[in-house]
Amino acid sequence: MIIRPALLLILLHLSIQTCSAQAISIVSSQWPPYVDDSMPEKGLAVELVNKALQRKDYQPTLHIDNWRRALEGVEIGVFDAICAIWKTAERERSLVYSEPYLTNTISFIKKKTSLIEYRGLRTCRGYSSV
Repeated sequence: MIIRPALLLILLHLSIQTCSAQAISIVSSQWPPYVDDSMPEKGLAVELVNKALQRKDYQPTLHIDNWRRALEGVEIGVFDAICAIWKTAERERSLVYSEPYLTNTISFIKKKTSLIEYRGLRTCRGYSSV
């Protein structure tokens, strides 16, 4: 089974107003290599989002926080956007998503000699991830 989540930019509260170079507060949790505070451009997703927003005359500022606080911060308006989030029906009730700008694939990987047969998440019980 291959799950194909999309990394999405949530642009909330972005209305074109009077001043140029509008400040926009972006939040995300650490998610190397997409969001990584130790990298020069703060990760691939952050670099793409920053450049796209700067081209539209926004001045983005990135905040790194734990996932729960990042999501809650956007939902209550502390932050304007999340730069990397998977789309879910529950989140769509309170958030507005852009088109995907990156995609990734999550797959189960095992040794060829392993006797594990994947037939859904239930068959993974009792195993640990690396």
